[in-house]
Amino acid sequence: LAGGASGFVLANVAANGESINDDDHYLPATHIGFADAEVLRAWLASGTGHTATITSVWIDLDPANGDVMASGSSRGPNFVPDILKPDVTAPGTAIFSASMNGVEYEIAGGTSMASPHAAGAGALLRALYPSWTAAEIQSALMNSAYTETVLSHDLTAADPFDMGAGSLRVDVAAQAGLVLNETDDNFEAADPALGGDPKTLNLASMSDSQCLVNCGWTRTVSSTLSATATWTATRPTCAPWAPPTWWRSWTPTT
Repeated sequence: LAGGASGFVLANVAANGESINDDDHYLPATHIGFADAEVLRAWLASGTGHTATITSVWIDLDPANGDVMASGSSRGPNFVPDILKPDVTAPGTAIFSASMNGVEYEIAGGTSMASPHAAGAGALLRALYPSWTAAEIQSALMNSAYTETVLSHDLTAADPFDMGAGSLRVDVAAQAGLVLNETDDNFEAADPALGGDPKTLNLASMSDSQCLVNCGWTRTVSSTLSATATWTATRPTCAPWAPPTWWRSWTPTT
């Protein structure tokens, strides 16, 4: 802007892939992925006197974008051993939200956008099931999450260190047949700084930082159903050199 430019194209390099963001700019701007950026660079290198026009605002409303993880999303594992983080992932990129920057609304992104989605999902479940504890709400969200989440840079499958249990699905969580509970006292007793063992916590995920061959956990679940149901706990078969697979939570099936 200070140099007299009237527009701006943010063009990805190879390391950024196809991940694009709706960032704020001082100039009319557009952000393009690496493939389009290579086309643009080749065109610019073909001669001189090139001109271009930014003609409109384009918003991609494809719901599948909600399950594409942003490159800047926080990743696991966790500083506290044997507790898998993150728990879940939630929409946090290009969110139309309230603003504190002198305008009423803006497009924003980051943890400040994803966290309210998770908190709001929990609040909806609390309204639906007032007797559920915070741990039960957390377990319902985790056990119902969408596991086909992909990474933004190459659209390959995300693993539990990327997405935790997966992308939030509060409508499915509202139909959770099993929940897991845990107490404040047990959380305090499991503090490794005080000699506790986090693996003993009754969480919807299972991890063991020292597992080389065989691992074991105990989980206690409660049914939310009024009728009798039978559940089977299974885990994927995997090789010991592929931790993102065998760190997954068990998946109950009716």
